[in-house]
Amino acid sequence: LHSHIGLLEKANGWIEKPSARFHRFNVGGRTLFAKRYHDALNTKSQDVIDFNVVYEEFLRKHCAPNVGLEAGCEQTLLYQRNPTLRVMYPNIGKCVGKMHKDADYHHQEGEINFWVPFVDLANDESACLYAESSPKKGDFHPFNCSLGQFVRFWGNQATHYTVENVSSITRVSLDFRVIRLCDFDMNPTGRGAKNFRRNEYYSEIVI
Repeated sequence: LHSHIGLLEKANGWIEKPSARFHRFNVGGRTLFAKRYHDALNTKSQDVIDFNVVYEEFLRKHCAPNVGLEAGCEQTLLYQRNPTLRVMYPNIGKCVGKMHKDADYHHQEGEINFWVPFVDLANDESACLYAESSPKKGDFHPFNCSLGQFVRFWGNQATHYTVENVSSITRVSLDFRVIRLCDFDMNPTGRGAKNFRRNEYYSEIVI
């Protein structure tokens, strides 16, 4: 796809890359892919129903043990109802998003993040997410996962960011947050805290 776009740029003498225009194209403030994703979620399409089955299996098999909940413990795991889909195009002339930690956006401190890329990033560091290994350590490194790998990290307190994707691939990934019910604050305070409520932002499963 990207090689074909490059040929079009050369043949038509475009000053602005069409990949950049496509990245910025939005409907109602959302990029095209984000709009399609949220439309599917809102209509509860069969694809979304099928995806949720796989999502819950992943949560039980991989996420719960990674936050100390073993199968049969009968503890409740809260998880982000709709994981965030990200499509990071190459060579658009800028990075996407800004350096932050999730606490900056009023997420609960007990949340743990999972980052799941759907492409092989072993040799394409610029397409990766970068993060420090622990809060305020500043030892930023890329999550250069091979296909089939994922990363758990404390995104609430560990700063993370992206750089401009100068690779030849489009990075497609999902990320989401989980929190054990025993760590969940039922009455959070502060501006924005109400956006992350049980049975609204979070769904839940008993492990």
